[in-house]
Amino acid sequence: MKIIPSSLISALVIGLTLCASTCAAPGDNYITSLDAWRKQADEKIRSEDGPLSAIGLYWLHDGINKVGAYPSNEVVLPSSLAPTKAGIIKVDGPTVTFDTVDNVVVAVDGQDTKHVTLQKDGKIDQNNFKLGRLKFSFVNRELGLAIRVTDPNNAARRDFPGQQWFPADESWVLEGHFVPFDAPKTLVYEAATGGTRTGISPGYVSFNHDGHEYRLEVQKTSETSYLAFFFDASTGKATYAGGRVVPIEKLTGDLVKLDFNKAFNMPCAVSAFFNCQIAPQQNHLTALEIPAGEKKPLVRVQRVASAPDYIK
Repeated sequence: MKIIPSSLISALVIGLTLCASTCAAPGDNYITSLDAWRKQADEKIRSEDGPLSAIGLYWLHDGINKVGAYPSNEVVLPSSLAPTKAGIIKVDGPTVTFDTVDNVVVAVDGQDTKHVTLQKDGKIDQNNFKLGRLKFSFVNRELGLAIRVTDPNNAARRDFPGQQWFPADESWVLEGHFVPFDAPKTLVYEAATGGTRTGISPGYVSFNHDGHEYRLEVQKTSETSYLAFFFDASTGKATYAGGRVVPIEKLTGDLVKLDFNKAFNMPCAVSAFFNCQIAPQQNHLTALEIPAGEKKPLVRVQRVASAPDYIK
């Protein structure tokens, strides 16, 4: 089985980043608003479509891709939840379809059907359908086409012990300055299952801590916010070995606010079925320990063989 990135990753990152400035009601004190933000982060990760529900993410190849519980299928489903042969995903150039076999039916928007057009002429037509309690999501991303399968009753979701956070510390709410590049540059990230991913950076944020200046190259998430993938001296020790993401809020002019109490893990911290970005070398703050934000998970994830050694 091969694994690729999913739109869910972007949704989680953007949702948490936007919430950095919008989830606190006016007049709330900082601790109250931070607790509310962390509660929302917990709800996102525990949601039915969240990373804890993922049980597989499968590459699709040109031609016929068999779906069902038979081990040799391209998309392998749990035998307790699906027939040996459930259907066929056909990749025909820019068109991708799914057809069930025998008496199997799937549901699209609550309606039973035996045929689903997932992509037509290179554009996504339908991105999900259900077989019983299993949900299938079609993704078309930089590494190719895939089907992600989720099960809301997955043990990882059912038994999740919760996110682990450092106590709130307002000294880790820092102001910095955004410095634009002369032209946007491409960030190259190592990926959690091997290979690389890319992103576009408009510039970097500089900030000071204890008299030392640090820089983080950022990605833009909205007109009022950025995010930065980073390592620090706690990475791989008290915090997740794949690094964390800090939401950055625009203030006035070139001023920005970095709230490291909201530094969070990517979905790959709790699931092997995501190909998350890992902080680029220029964002490795190895001389700075940041005991704020999310800690490493209590449960260890079994990685695929192609994952970088330091996160296995």
